[in-house]
Order: sequence, then structure tokens, then C-alpha cells
Amino acid sequence: MKTRIIETKFWKDAYVAELSPIEKLLYLYFLTTERVNIIHCYEITDREISFDTGIDTPIIRVTKAKLAKDGKIAVYKDFVCLLNAYKYETYRGPQNEEAKKKLIIQLGENVAKWYRGIYTPLIGTINNKSEIINNNTEVRNSPGYKKFLRQKEKLLKKR
Repeated sequence: MKTRIIETKFWKDAYVAELSPIEKLLYLYFLTTERVNIIHCYEITDREISFDTGIDTPIIRVTKAKLAKDGKIAVYKDFVCLLNAYKYETYRGPQNEEAKKKLIIQLGENVAKWYRGIYTPLIGTINNKSEIINNNTEVRNSPGYKKFLRQKEKLLKKR
């Protein structure tokens, strides 16, 4: 059994405070389902979500679209990716990076391409995540990091 930690400030978050009770439940479900993994992308059907939460499929579809429009999740077929989860990722190291690569390969070619398309502008490549988090002046002034920031801004403006 996996353990998920949700900070208590979740309930005071301005975005969450504006959600309806059903939207809050589904958002929390997407964050805590047992399918969540270290790449924050997993396959789950609306039928399974409905079974687990008791919420009707049409409401699930509308809520997924809202959360996607608001930049909280990305949806492709039956795949859900948590867009801001990488900010809270604390695991680092070569073994972790290898595990991420294996999971990305397991997504299949089309889904992996979609996954890289949504995450690369946010965090760069999987292997340089620790450089982005660190506050080293050399990293912040590097051309690669500046490109990353421009891509991130463009992506956020599109939403």
C-alpha cells in the first residue's frame, strides 16, 4: 500500500476553496489514487473513478475538463497527469531517474510523446530536474534554464 501525504493547507488553497464539493473530491482523488506514481501520470478509466467515488461518469468528465482547463491536470484518453506534482517531488538520484524512464516507456509511444510534451516545458528533461530546483546562480543564469523559463511562461499563458 502506498502512502500519500496531503498538506492540511490543501483545504485553505484559494483554488480548492472555490471548487464545489464534488470537484474537491475528484481533485483529491486524482492526487491520492493508488495509481499515482513517481512520474505523476497514470491510466484510469472514468468507470473506475465512478466506482471508487460514487460520482456519475458525465460529472467526472466535466470536472476533468475543468481541472485540465485550470492547469491542475492534463488528460489524454484514459491518462491523467498531475501538472504541479513535480514541485513537491523530493526523490532524487540515478535509481529514481531510471525508474522514471521505465515508467515513461511503459506508457507506450503515443502517450509517452504526449507526456513529454506537457512536462518538458515545465521541468525540462527528466534528468535535469535537480538543476532546476537548486538555487545555484550558474544554473539560473544558464541559457538552458532561461529557455526553460520562457517555455514555462508560454505554456502558462496558453492556459
